[in-house]
Amino acid sequence: MDNSVVVQDSGKKFKITLFANATVNDIDGGKTIASLHYKIIKPNSNDIVKEGNLKKLSSSSNSAAFSDSIYFIAKRVEPGIYHFEFSAEDNAHWKSNIMQLPFLVTRNNSNPRIDTI
Repeated sequence: MDNSVVVQDSGKKFKITLFANATVNDIDGGKTIASLHYKIIKPNSNDIVKEGNLKKLSSSSNSAAFSDSIYFIAKRVEPGIYHFEFSAEDNAHWKSNIMQLPFLVTRNNSNPRIDTI
């Protein structure tokens, strides 16, 4: 995650926008990385807040670059450690191992703040 923006959406909800950039290495080569799927998981649960695919920017013989801005709505009462979960898929529909990136959403009588852990 390169950056984040938090905006009050309505009442007790906030729109949190995260900017993600990723490079996926293909140890077999051959430009076979087709997509990079993500999930954002709520603190202390397995509930998925948002999921989708990052946009593919480029690929070479042994890697592919992905990027996107992703937003989700969080209630004011939902601070804690969220998890960004990533998995790549190649052209043959083989999936990679899952990589998790935790990030902390905190609030202290103000808009939530995002920090990587």
